[in-house]
Amino acid sequence: LNSSLYESSLAHHLLSGINASNVAMTQLSLPDTDATGFSQLAASDLGMIEKVVQKPSVNFSFTLSHLYADSIVPFANWSLGEGFRQLPNASTLHRSIQQAFVSSQNLSVATKIYPPFVMYRTEDNDGKPTVWQRSLLSGLKYTIHHVFDNHFGSIVNSSGNIEQWNGLVYELMNNMADVAVGPITVTYERERVIDFTAPYMSFGLAVIMKQSEDKPALFQFLNPFHRDVWLFTLLAVAGTALFIFAARLSPYEWLPPSDSSEAAAENSWTLHNAVWFSVSSLLQQGCETSPSAASVRIAGTFWWFFILVFISSYTANLAAFLTVSKLNEISNLQQLASQDRVKYGMEPSGSTFSFFLSTPDATYQKMHQQMEVALSECVGGDFAYITESPLSLYYRGARPRLQPRRAGRCFQSRHLRFALWFKA
Repeated sequence: LNSSLYESSLAHHLLSGINASNVAMTQLSLPDTDATGFSQLAASDLGMIEKVVQKPSVNFSFTLSHLYADSIVPFANWSLGEGFRQLPNASTLHRSIQQAFVSSQNLSVATKIYPPFVMYRTEDNDGKPTVWQRSLLSGLKYTIHHVFDNHFGSIVNSSGNIEQWNGLVYELMNNMADVAVGPITVTYERERVIDFTAPYMSFGLAVIMKQSEDKPALFQFLNPFHRDVWLFTLLAVAGTALFIFAARLSPYEWLPPSDSSEAAAENSWTLHNAVWFSVSSLLQQGCETSPSAASVRIAGTFWWFFILVFISSYTANLAAFLTVSKLNEISNLQQLASQDRVKYGMEPSGSTFSFFLSTPDATYQKMHQQMEVALSECVGGDFAYITESPLSLYYRGARPRLQPRRAGRCFQSRHLRFALWFKA
């Protein structure tokens, strides 16, 4: 028996009114060579097969063909004895037919200006966008235009089973464009309504911020303590000096000069010396004048103990402050989400915005609730912009005034693709 199973199956599907552009051919595994059993097995898979009665064995082959718009071109044969065998030059013929078909088309290409992927030309004034992936469009005839609303595509209104889209997705769905090019990512919502090509770039999302300026302030040494602490410390210096000056009334502070025992007694605790004793003790430098009376010595001891605690606390706080000031720089997504000083946002109506809108992750949900979309705020240093990682590299060179830096590692791995309408 030598019959063309492919042609029989194709005829069966055509007669049944079914689109046969993608007829699947399955290699059958036979447990034996019984013709009746094989006929039943093949009929269930291929739909139609000729059966020869009173034949003890099976010997058949069929031809596999590409079904084009105006022709059917064989590209391989299959037989029970030799298996699958490709016809000579089948791949070359297929590529030439496909290339001829593609070259005969004039595609309407929609895009969105999004540097560095899509930018307007600067060498002339024709106003045409320049696509970064232009090499992928070589050999095609196309007319490129900018998307009507400057969006990539997201759902703007949903009522029951009816969804209203904007941007590039809207143009594809309404036959306003055949292909959408640019940094388009695949999302679950988009994949339900449009098709995508193979990815041409893989990337992750990144957080970019203004580079922190490490300029020490003139009075940075005062930062370890609050200004109220410094104020009360100065009051303590003044209070100690006044107490020591008042203690000069003690008779034990009136002593004769050391070189003469007959001279009149003197008191060295003038207001000047009292202030000098208080300040020099605070700075741990000491003073040439020492108290003699027990009351003044007790006051001086309490003052020295206060200075011991004060200096120890200041030294520890200063070291901690210099360390924490560097650690306060945001270095990952979790730190960005757990603070409220730096605002953050992203491109609206894009896949990144849709990801934060629909993600079940608690960190991303918290970030979405606090977002404010404004890239210009990044100039002030109090704004973080969440975008694709290739853009973070682009902004470093294209916008040096922003002094952008990437905060931490990339997250949420993605792929860039071209978008097509399902029927393309």
